[in-house]
Amino acid sequence: MKYFPIFTKSLIFIFTIFLLFGCYATTHRGPATLKPGQFSGNVGYLYLKGADATSDDKPAKLVTVDARVGLLKFWDLGLTRTFDYTDYEGADVDGMDTYWVDTKIQFSNLNNKNYLPQLALGYGFGDFIADDDEEENKFFVNSLYLTIGIPTEFVTPYYSFRYEHASDELKWFPSWAWQEDFNTLQKAHILGIEVNAIDFVRPVIEIGRFYSDDFSTGVNVFTAGVNFYLDVVKLMSPDKAVSNE
Repeated sequence: MKYFPIFTKSLIFIFTIFLLFGCYATTHRGPATLKPGQFSGNVGYLYLKGADATSDDKPAKLVTVDARVGLLKFWDLGLTRTFDYTDYEGADVDGMDTYWVDTKIQFSNLNNKNYLPQLALGYGFGDFIADDDEEENKFFVNSLYLTIGIPTEFVTPYYSFRYEHASDELKWFPSWAWQEDFNTLQKAHILGIEVNAIDFVRPVIEIGRFYSDDFSTGVNVFTAGVNFYLDVVKLMSPDKAVSNE
């Protein structure tokens, strides 16, 4: 029975993660949207642990994969899938396997010029896959997020604030953003850096905190991954330089 307190702490932490985190996911990118003909994919790792967790508390660990496509010069669309690899120590927990759809609109510096600020607003919907066969237990997260960043030749640092509402149905219009009590909604502050050294492969790292009413008792989030980019328009352009060597 000496392991019972540790196991109980782990279950409490897991419940807190589920309550606060929902099916939270980031875009793993700054405010710049993909342009028409541009595609992007990501493979990433998420590590979550309570701000007041002890060394005995087990962290939550997820692997994410996503794909994005440019629709207009200022508008793109993404799909994210998460796989939960958390060690629940034999507990009967379905985990945080989810899928997520979001769209993002870029408002400034649409040509992505270096050292000019960029601003984007996004809206998305997420769902626990474990609930797919139980209509009465559906759990959705509706997310509104604002991202600010400044691209440079080497990296793009960015900040993102996410504002989320959990319910048993999708909210196509974010009326909850002003109708619900701010202190009861889920929020996240995220700082990220995407490395621009290679055009088509860009590592990305994010750190932040997810919380509801009290920032000091939220969940710390760390993500690391690689973004892959493909520009079909450039690849098919007849103006590409041809080497004579």
